[in-house]
Amino acid sequence: MAVTERYFQLEGEEAVVHLPEKPNGFLVLILGDANHYVENKTSLWHQHPDRRRFIDALKEEGYTLVYSNQYGKHWGNDEAYRLTMRTIKHALKTEILNGKIHVFAEGMGALIALRMLVQQPDLLRSVVLYNPCLDLEAYRRHEKSNLFFYKRFMKELKGAYGEDEETIEKAIALPSSLWAKTCPETMVRIFHCVFQSTFPLEQHSRPFEEGRKERGAPVELTVFLPGKLWPDFVGPVKRFLASHEQLTKM
Repeated sequence: MAVTERYFQLEGEEAVVHLPEKPNGFLVLILGDANHYVENKTSLWHQHPDRRRFIDALKEEGYTLVYSNQYGKHWGNDEAYRLTMRTIKHALKTEILNGKIHVFAEGMGALIALRMLVQQPDLLRSVVLYNPCLDLEAYRRHEKSNLFFYKRFMKELKGAYGEDEETIEKAIALPSSLWAKTCPETMVRIFHCVFQSTFPLEQHSRPFEEGRKERGAPVELTVFLPGKLWPDFVGPVKRFLASHEQLTKM
């Protein structure tokens, strides 16, 4: 029976590679949101039926997928970024894959994708952002309208970055400061579902899109009204990924 998944551990965190039956040679890195997890040889992507159909559809197209548990609510910290880079390196080393990868980042995972767009331009083939968090300062302002949510957010930031206030302020300011530094060649595709996202369109996806357009950097934003499910994104995502590949399928 063919092996369809390989689990491994890095820095004490569990990770998994999903293997297609007929590989096309391309890797898709998944960077999950706050509810993302990999543990005990299962994951959110296994347990959620619609998400499972989503990754199965990408595997049917020949994509190899990789993702890891990332210390919970990391809010884009150095540890999560370092683990991401190690996870990619492991997948590229153990599987037969092209060296330029696709990234699919949801919510909080977009904070890691932002750093990759600045620091790893030669590694990226394309980036897909789904309901992304792209501005922590805007998110803090948004959360201040509800004291309970604000306190929870600040507690999570302290868990991710420590108690030092200066460090936390730098962490909050970092994401939006990276917008103008993101790779001007890598295509970024954004899917934003109104009323389903923790991160409002007008505070995250829209200004990021406008900033890239002002620089002449490739970007496309699609806004969806309520009712869209994960399987509805399979077609658009597959077409987008395929349009940024020049390598003949294996």
